[in-house]
Amino acid sequence: MSSLRYLSSNNASLVLKGLESLLDLEELCDVTLQTEDGISISAHRNVLSVGSPYFKAMFTGQLKERRKEAITLKGVTGEALRCIVRFVYTSSIHVTETNVDDILSASDLFQMKEITNVCCQFLKEQLRPSNCLGIAAIAGGFSCEELWSEARKYAVKHFTQVTKCDEFKDLSLKAVKQLLSDENVCIRSEEDVYDAAMEWISSSEERSKYCAEVFCCVRLPVLSPSFLNSHVLSNEWLINDPECKQMLEEALSYASSPTSEKRKQSLATRMRPRIHTGFSDILVAIGGLHLGCPVASGERYNLYTDEWLPIEDMPTLRYGIAVTQLHGKIFCLGGFESGRFLSTVETYNPEENLWTIQPPMLVSRKYFGATSLGGKLYALGGSNSHRRLKSVECFDPYEQQWMFVAPMLSPRMYLAVGRLGGLLYAVGGHDGLSRLSSVECYDPQTDEWSYVASLGKARSVAGVASLGGLLYVIGGFDGNKYLSDVDVYDPETNSWTSACPLNEQRSAVSVAAMKGRIFAIGGFNGQFLSSVEVYDPEINQWSYVHNMSIPRVHFGAAVV
Repeated sequence: MSSLRYLSSNNASLVLKGLESLLDLEELCDVTLQTEDGISISAHRNVLSVGSPYFKAMFTGQLKERRKEAITLKGVTGEALRCIVRFVYTSSIHVTETNVDDILSASDLFQMKEITNVCCQFLKEQLRPSNCLGIAAIAGGFSCEELWSEARKYAVKHFTQVTKCDEFKDLSLKAVKQLLSDENVCIRSEEDVYDAAMEWISSSEERSKYCAEVFCCVRLPVLSPSFLNSHVLSNEWLINDPECKQMLEEALSYASSPTSEKRKQSLATRMRPRIHTGFSDILVAIGGLHLGCPVASGERYNLYTDEWLPIEDMPTLRYGIAVTQLHGKIFCLGGFESGRFLSTVETYNPEENLWTIQPPMLVSRKYFGATSLGGKLYALGGSNSHRRLKSVECFDPYEQQWMFVAPMLSPRMYLAVGRLGGLLYAVGGHDGLSRLSSVECYDPQTDEWSYVASLGKARSVAGVASLGGLLYVIGGFDGNKYLSDVDVYDPETNSWTSACPLNEQRSAVSVAAMKGRIFAIGGFNGQFLSSVEVYDPEINQWSYVHNMSIPRVHFGAAVV
């Protein structure tokens, strides 16, 4: 028996146009929706029920509105209701800066997730220093987690501009404490946070009673001694408040204490500069050698999907580089390319998937270390031609300038560099004659290096990461064999202990901490490695995650 099944491509749009015509002419309407600002809209119960779970429950359940011809909706403006009803009939909505708040509120009430998402996307595109805090508050009120996260990220990345706007001055005590305490605020120094705290308190006479609560969020001990003396000690609000006065005394004591005492307070949040942990959960691996050849490629690992995806290539083929993260961008420094030692610096913006050129270092370096601390970058040691370097230079991203700071006590290439408790650590390496077991520590407040307890064995090309107030030194090469050893430094006791070794030996391994775990990526153990291991300190165990797309050695990795 012959048959034909026909599917029209035009009928759905014709039905929508027909329904819109009925709406415009108010024909066959069986309900009138009214708002508290005096707007009335006639519509069809069945159409509203299809478009909104809220209306479906109202018209098909046992609610009294089921049989009412006119229904007053509370908490909805007439303009928002008109836009949303029109969307149900036409699949089109016009969102503007003046109506987005009302439409978002109404879509939340009517359980229309698609419109909520449209409003959130629109607000993300409108983020400015003057409105990001307000948008974050709106997002929090409607449980729009992605919008809240984006607005929050914007606020901390533009912290100094945001704190000069009216929205900042209007924040509640709870909200201002949350912002001032954020580890990731992009600041030149802690002085910016102090100024912001003063701005908020001074904007209302009633806020002076909150001095102690607010200034607990400012890391007074890491302010420069000159700023403490010239600004903080002359602040009457602080010196007249007993709790604040105690914090000032603590700050002065810390600033003048020796580095050995500062190491013991590495877990105290107030006693260290903010350590930028990145704005997301993306681990990026960049450059290096692949099967003996330098590469410019990079890739990013997603913790939640366990996959590596490519990123935009670096402008320069290079290996022997140092890589670190600051203010949501990845800095790739120095290295070696086509017989040349490099001083060039390039930054990768993960939001734009774009590389830009930065001011070059003062010295060309290969096989060196770098990290960020206190809003600045530090490049340590390495080699340029026949010399092993002990020089250290510091980059201020606001001044866009490099400057030398105190050199290390020993020249080191193939060293591991980490940060912990407001101090920098240079671990192991090679001085040109032998591998090193020594470890030294830099205090940026005094611009001085000092030795701490040595490793149990000399090693070079190890990886390093800080987690839970401890410094982990991972893998490396001792001159005879590739290592799987993991040694852990406790600054409070100035001593080393052993942790669970890697599943396989790795030298020239890149290491990064993310979400309370440590990742050991790639490296070399007689063969180039693409495998990745992750360490969970709670169970003291390493396990494998997805391999990188290619093996890499002498490359860099960072979390953004």
